[in-house]
Amino acid sequence: LWVHFKQKDAAMLMKHPWPLVLSISGTEWEKARNQLQIVIDAVRALWKIRIDQNVEVGKSITVSIYSKKHAALLEDHRDSIMRMAKVGSLTIDTRRTKHLNAASAFLQDLEIHVSLEGLMDPTAMRKERETLITYIASLDRKLANKAFITKAPSSIVENMRATLAEKKQQLAKIEERLSTAN
Repeated sequence: LWVHFKQKDAAMLMKHPWPLVLSISGTEWEKARNQLQIVIDAVRALWKIRIDQNVEVGKSITVSIYSKKHAALLEDHRDSIMRMAKVGSLTIDTRRTKHLNAASAFLQDLEIHVSLEGLMDPTAMRKERETLITYIASLDRKLANKAFITKAPSSIVENMRATLAEKKQQLAKIEERLSTAN
């Protein structure tokens, strides 16, 4: 249609041939999918560490990744990993090194370590720890009170038990983070 309406000296709208679908074998496709899954798993592990360690979304993190098997693949996808996981500094190595004050994830043929230096405020964490200890003690006292258990609706008691378990997990995470910071 453009051929009929264009001015004499105008170029064609489409200058390149229509894209062709590349044919790749099933094994090549499977290999590419597996490689992409390794990168996805690494990014997921980094985000899980961020969440578990309560690292603010906007903060850049310092990451070390150890893998003999996947180092070249991870290096090829360095920019994507850094962008998707909000990584400020990324070291990819084939040699293991010891990491102090770091949170770690261990995947198949892959170790990921996130430095916790400067990511948390120990004073605020200690204050949060004390608040949780007080709250947990309060819930324990209520749940140990037989009169309360018999008079309160079962849904309230179950909610309190669930809250108690959740708060105990939060306390364990905070204590773990404080111990790695020291």
